[in-house]
Amino acid sequence: NLKLFDDIYLKDEWVPVTNVNGQYYGTIDGQGHTIHDLTINQSGVSMVGFLVRQNDDNSQVANLNFANVNITGGTYTGVVAGGGEVIRNCHVLSGTVRGKTYVGGIVGDMYSEEVHNCTNKADISGESYIGGIIGRSYSDGYNISGCINSGSVTATGDYAGGISGYHGNVKDCENHGSVTGGNYVGGIIGRTTYSISTSH
Repeated sequence: NLKLFDDIYLKDEWVPVTNVNGQYYGTIDGQGHTIHDLTINQSGVSMVGFLVRQNDDNSQVANLNFANVNITGGTYTGVVAGGGEVIRNCHVLSGTVRGKTYVGGIVGDMYSEEVHNCTNKADISGESYIGGIIGRSYSDGYNISGCINSGSVTATGDYAGGISGYHGNVKDCENHGSVTGGNYVGGIIGRTTYSISTSH
């Protein structure tokens, strides 16, 4: 487990964190602190972010801010994690995130549980499955609630959304950023078979 007691100012390129078999098991509590200048340049790599993949339904990444991010990844790219389970109260304040597919301001691919009360102001771009908060919800319409995106979302291909590129139960979310792409482009979700409620 990890707990922050102060802001962190990074000077070197970041190596995404992992601890077991390419994944991170444990809770991270930022306690409202900010990680500044998170820079990653791994365009040919899958699972790119502050964490490679947060993989534990019983833990969470919470109360953590990121300012001036500059992230380039391949498939599954996000600021908090390339793939994630439970992410709450995390905020991306500025920067750019670029990837191939499944790219999001908070997490590239959401595997279970929820992303709650998160915000993104970075500009997000990639080929397909691109979202301001998450690139894709893997299955079963996992919950995305209380989230706000203000960054631009740009896909050169299909599935682009202000909150999610593809899938997810979305509730009480807002998008204020521009969204462009090919087919299946939406202010909230590019395409979903699940529910969207009280979101605009």
